[in-house]
Amino acid sequence: MTVSAPLEIPFNRRHLFFVFVVVVPIFLGMGAWFALFPPAVQFPFPLQPGMVRALGIVTFVFFGLCAVPLFRQLRSKGPGLLLTAEGFTDYSTNLPTGLFVSWAEVAAIETSEVARQPLLTVFVHDPAAVIARHPNALRRRMTAIGTDTYGTPVQISVGSLYCTPTSLQAAMQARLAAWQARG
Repeated sequence: MTVSAPLEIPFNRRHLFFVFVVVVPIFLGMGAWFALFPPAVQFPFPLQPGMVRALGIVTFVFFGLCAVPLFRQLRSKGPGLLLTAEGFTDYSTNLPTGLFVSWAEVAAIETSEVARQPLLTVFVHDPAAVIARHPNALRRRMTAIGTDTYGTPVQISVGSLYCTPTSLQAAMQARLAAWQARG
């Protein structure tokens, strides 16, 4: 395999299927149960049934909305991440934009872990320019929040891809080095 050849990294369908079939229904069920039958809950302070009902509705709506992009990823025939000689396009996030990032924009690539989920953090020279290229205000805002949290607008969720964090980082580092060697 040469670094000039495009590399398509597929979604990890087994992981996505598990989340869609097991995790999402558990939280949808808990949200529905709290919304329909709010129990009297004793934490360090008692919660009123109206608060428990509101929490159930918020939980149900949130995880219902999370299921939509997850379902799209499960049905997608395309790659989760596309690496080319010119840059990469990430479709693996919860708000997949298909946003192309050129290797010329990349400053560094690091692996990290958040809540036991592997992330590949791609630092760019001009985060504001990458944020501005997003197609709508919601994605720009969510990306800006990610930038405030991680220092960059580009985080690739490796858990949803069919690869390991180290192999993905090596493939991206090789393409970045090849781009830099071209001058």
